[in-house]
Amino acid sequence: MKSRLFYSILLFVLGLVILVFPQLGVYLDTSSVFFDISKFLLDYPQFLIPFGILLIILGIVFFVIFMIAEKQENTVFIIQKPGDGNYGNADLHYPKSILGKRDVLIYESVVTIKNSSTQSIQYEAEKINRFFGQTEKKKRIFFLGISPIPSLVYAGHTVGDTGKKVTYFHWDRNKEEAIKIGNKGGTNFVREDEIVKKKSNDYVLCVSTSYEINKDIVKRQFPKATLLFYKSNEIGTESIKTKADILTISKSVREKIANISDSKASVHLLLSCSSELCFAIGRKLNSPALPKVLVYNFNRQSESPWDWNISLN
Repeated sequence: MKSRLFYSILLFVLGLVILVFPQLGVYLDTSSVFFDISKFLLDYPQFLIPFGILLIILGIVFFVIFMIAEKQENTVFIIQKPGDGNYGNADLHYPKSILGKRDVLIYESVVTIKNSSTQSIQYEAEKINRFFGQTEKKKRIFFLGISPIPSLVYAGHTVGDTGKKVTYFHWDRNKEEAIKIGNKGGTNFVREDEIVKKKSNDYVLCVSTSYEINKDIVKRQFPKATLLFYKSNEIGTESIKTKADILTISKSVREKIANISDSKASVHLLLSCSSELCFAIGRKLNSPALPKVLVYNFNRQSESPWDWNISLN
């Protein structure tokens, strides 16, 4: 993309220089690329001015192509805002100043701690589908999210893992700003912590990267299910530092679900992960070949903390 802009400027400037200083055209040594333009112009000086005009026209054409492509591939900056109001005064419009003039879509969750009825959850899924329908023609997504975990995973599941390039941003609560997740490096991964096997079609997959999930609570809430506890080698709200971390962990979660061979299995997915990782995990789980997956929300105020869920099937 940037090469088109570079060549358009280069051709335009060269054409302009030749028109102003025609004698410089004979120094364009291109014999190693195509043919020796300098020799041609030296033998036929009457073509210097037309050649300069041709370069300017080509520069303009390349620039028009660049602008059309840029418009078609313009990024959509997805902002998901919380419905619970428990994130302080986080102003998620701030990243727009980082990205400049971009298309901005704001999605606000309808499910809150106080309103998690079946009807609300169904409406949440419908709203997410409509929201992402607006980005259908866009080829890239800038993602920043603060929403209930099921909403984030379902949003990623809706987008899927093909056709859209995603640039991830992390909301730093301490700095109260959006930080772009870099592409290079990455040392974080998930490892097995504890497995509790039961004769059941229910599997509870717990993944901890931000905070360690309390095993005792899970064991009390899902006493008859097989419990699979995994945690990252580095745990903390800022533990996901690169896109490599996101891709490695989200791929690992998908593999662990795919490895459940029980055709009647229901996987209850409990995540203690950053918003961008939840979104990425959802993207990896967009496959009809996987078992039934239910993604749960954590509510400290409930007797059963992992309370409402959204099904990905």
